[in-house]
Amino acid sequence: MNVKREIKKLQLVPSKKMGQNFLFDENIAKKIVSSVKCDKNNLIVEIGPGLGILTQYLITTYDNLLLIEKDTILSDYLKTKYPNVSICNGDFLKYDFSCFNNFCIISNLPYSISKFTIRKIIDLYPTVSRSILMIQKEVANRLAAKPKSKEYGAITVITSLFYDIRVLFNVSKNVFYPIPKVDSSVILLQRKGQLYLSSDDYKPFVKFIYSCFNSRRKKLKNNIDFNIGNDLYFKELTDKRAEELNLVEFIKLFLLLKSK
Repeated sequence: MNVKREIKKLQLVPSKKMGQNFLFDENIAKKIVSSVKCDKNNLIVEIGPGLGILTQYLITTYDNLLLIEKDTILSDYLKTKYPNVSICNGDFLKYDFSCFNNFCIISNLPYSISKFTIRKIIDLYPTVSRSILMIQKEVANRLAAKPKSKEYGAITVITSLFYDIRVLFNVSKNVFYPIPKVDSSVILLQRKGQLYLSSDDYKPFVKFIYSCFNSRRKKLKNNIDFNIGNDLYFKELTDKRAEELNLVEFIKLFLLLKSK
């Protein structure tokens, strides 16, 4: 696909506001699509397909596609190019997925909505089984960070409650038009089959995690007003900074507080 030629043909001016940086490297596109590895009959939702550089490979493997494209010019272009594919001219962040179950997501995400998209995927748990997302490298490192690293934060812990996170490979900024300011990474979010919290605890836990990281350099006992008596394990955990605790320890601390 000659991306520049297609853009010129459409008289499209890539929008900075919409984060339109078009991938033009076919090998990278094939590599991303080969990472999906969902069942052939699964619904595959592609966010912001743009000119369809990923779509052209998805349609050769998967029978059930839904493309969600916010740009009307691109949406009309895709409807002409792929008349037998379901295409919605709309915003993924506002799309109602209540009638879907067990679907996969793939996207070369606009940088401006990557964090919001990940939050929506979390909100959609457990209906999203697997997501392959190309996002800015810095955010990918944050999501996959380990405790005691500077990248480790609230979004790391919250996402890892619901999904196993893995950085699959990095992508140079030079394979996009126009060229963005930063490099990208392709990540995998794989749904966890068993959680250690009930669905009623999801929102309180998320709120709790954000509170813990409010002042990440402070020890937890100085960051949040804990009143739990003389429990030694509790004292051991709260004598650490938020960035030192792993997911299991956060869950134990949350449940301990809840029980009191």
